[in-house]
Amino acid sequence: MKRSTLIFTGFLGALLLATGCTSIRASQDYKQGITFSEMKTYGWKTVKQKATGDVRIDNPLIDQRIRTAVDKVLTAKGYSLSASRPDVLVAYTYTIRPKINGSSGGPVIGFGFGMGGRRSAVGISSGLGTDVEQVDEGQLVIDLTDGITGDLLWRGTSTSRVDTQATPEKTTTFFNSMVEKNLGQFPPEKK
Repeated sequence: MKRSTLIFTGFLGALLLATGCTSIRASQDYKQGITFSEMKTYGWKTVKQKATGDVRIDNPLIDQRIRTAVDKVLTAKGYSLSASRPDVLVAYTYTIRPKINGSSGGPVIGFGFGMGGRRSAVGISSGLGTDVEQVDEGQLVIDLTDGITGDLLWRGTSTSRVDTQATPEKTTTFFNSMVEKNLGQFPPEKK
C-alpha cells in the first residue's frame, strides 16, 4: 500500500474515532409565551450542588467545571451574573447511567484449519455478528427558573458517552462541550 494511502487511512480512522466518541445529543423544553430576550441577568439557585450519593458525580471539581462553563456561555450570550434579584436562576443536575449499545455486524464467515498428530480438519462457519457493549452515559440537565416566582422557564438536556477515567483536561473539555451544546439552544426565540 502506498505511504500516502496509509497516512490518509490513518487520519480518516482517527477522525471517525474522535467524532464518534464525542457525539452529544441535546434537546430543550420551555414555557411558551415568555419573552426570553427581556431577561438580562442570572444567578445560581444554590451555592453548592446537592449530593447524589454517586462518587463519580459528587465531586467539587466537576461542580466547578460545570458552573464555570455555564458562566462562560451565558456571559457570551450577553447575560450578566447578579447576586441580587436576577431575572433567572440557574440549576443543573448531572447523572451517569449505564447504557447497552448493540449493533449488528452483518454477515460473518469464518474459516479454520487445524492439525493434530496425523489428523487434520477444516471448518467453515457463517452467521450474523452482533456486538453488544455497556457504556456510561452522562446526562446534564440545566434548568432556568423565574428569579421571582421560581417557575421553570427553560430546560435544556444534553447527553453523551462518558469516560470516567479521563484526564482533568479531557474532563474539562467534555463538560465545556456538554454545556455549550445544552445552552446553545437558549434562548429559544433566537433560532
